[in-house]
Amino acid sequence: MKKIRRNFITIAMLSIFLVLSIIVVALNYLNYQKMGKGLDEITKILEIGNGSFYESPEEPEENSDNSLEPSEDGGTPGIHNKVPEPPKSISEETPYQTRYFTVRYDASGTIYSTSVGHISAVDAKQARIYAAKVYPSAPDTGFLDIYRYRTVKNGDRVLCIFIDAEKELNTFRDSLITSIAISVAGLFSVFLLLCIFSKLILRPVEESYKKQKQFLTDAGHELKTPLTIIDANTEVLEMEIGSSKWLDSTRNQVNRLTNMVKQFTTLAKMDEAQGLLQKSRFSFTLVLKETIDLFIPVATSTKRTLELQCCEDLFFIGDENQIRQLFCLLIDNALKYSLPESTISMALTKHGKHVSFTISNPCEGLSKGSQDILLERFYRSDSSRNSSTGGSGIGLSIARSIVENHKGTIHAESLDGKSLQIKVLL
Repeated sequence: MKKIRRNFITIAMLSIFLVLSIIVVALNYLNYQKMGKGLDEITKILEIGNGSFYESPEEPEENSDNSLEPSEDGGTPGIHNKVPEPPKSISEETPYQTRYFTVRYDASGTIYSTSVGHISAVDAKQARIYAAKVYPSAPDTGFLDIYRYRTVKNGDRVLCIFIDAEKELNTFRDSLITSIAISVAGLFSVFLLLCIFSKLILRPVEESYKKQKQFLTDAGHELKTPLTIIDANTEVLEMEIGSSKWLDSTRNQVNRLTNMVKQFTTLAKMDEAQGLLQKSRFSFTLVLKETIDLFIPVATSTKRTLELQCCEDLFFIGDENQIRQLFCLLIDNALKYSLPESTISMALTKHGKHVSFTISNPCEGLSKGSQDILLERFYRSDSSRNSSTGGSGIGLSIARSIVENHKGTIHAESLDGKSLQIKVLL
């Protein structure tokens, strides 16, 4: 039940994280685009004004303002006429709040004019360095350091416009950090709430799980007595009237039900004894070989071959009895559902710090891909729902419980739709 609760919290947190990530990325992307658009509107005005928020008149007027700083090329601008109809997002204060500089290239790619009179953080030399980085991309817009630039081609000449975007970038950065911080705080709050209320949410599932375990235990105990009586009555009838196909069929079904009851009991004990393993260090290789020896007579009688590839002297720390039972279940399952006169392949290898065991057998009725549903309790594929195999759909479920008790993984899959491969990693 702890595993279900942990998985529930993990899935819920991953889902919330994914949703919040999409929201944060989308909002900040839109903010970034909005910021770039606003800055581009300003550079566009400067482009229209030929590097200024004002258009230079053809002739200086008498009231020209000689207090303006001259550009590097020595020209002293006179009074200018404002560019008509600026965008609504550009206020009348924008020309006085914007810090910018421009660099001009002639047809030969030589800088012939540099204007840094509207910014104090950049001198003419620095302006040329910035311009040299963006000149080859003209015409273009983008960010360079803390400046938003626009390169404009006018015939063979290029005008490079740079505006200081430090304030906008800082605002965007603060917004990004704030949104991430709020999302992290929200995730942490949701995690705490899930830890507190997940037990309450999963209580119906836990009760259902307990009832299932109780049913398996009770059913096992209740069925033992009538099965014992039926088996005894069958023996008495055999002594009185002799053997017959009807009595043989009854005895076979009694044996089948008895094995199923044993599996019920085993499954219930597995659920109750999770984590209570009697661990010891033993030879994994030797246990596997001894288990295979038990099934050689069965395989020979059914004209099937057991084939093993394994590492010698491979040791493992775990519950030896449960590992033996795991091998028995997997090999028995392979023998029951493999095709006649087929080969059952097994491989035992060292996989880093883990031990890997793979068993593969040809069988019918499979589709390509994962077959983990075969590990579910009481599940059997349609092709195996017959009494001749003696399967109950519990064996592989017990195998999965053993593997999970040892903190390992087990997967079933069919690579070609013609054979089943079960891989255990412990």
